[in-house]
Amino acid sequence: MGKNQENQQTIVLKEDTVLNQHIIDQLDELLSLVPPQELMQTVIYVFFMYIYYAENDVYDSDLKATSENFYLLYDFLTHVDNEMRKAV
Repeated sequence: MGKNQENQQTIVLKEDTVLNQHIIDQLDELLSLVPPQELMQTVIYVFFMYIYYAENDVYDSDLKATSENFYLLYDFLTHVDNEMRKAV
């Protein structure tokens, strides 16, 4: 039995989920290539560079929404990292 077959799990999705097999496959590929912790560090770096180099007028219009989006991504990656550590 190959490594993938040993680690296969049945996952039940919500009826109204936005996920499909293609999205799941892409996410699996991403997490296989870049550990969530490393991806989080990159996200944080990019966010701080955005703040550092942004013009003052950008702060008024985009900073709140951008901050919220980055936080949601950071929170997601934190949960993924925790789940992947439990699985090991």
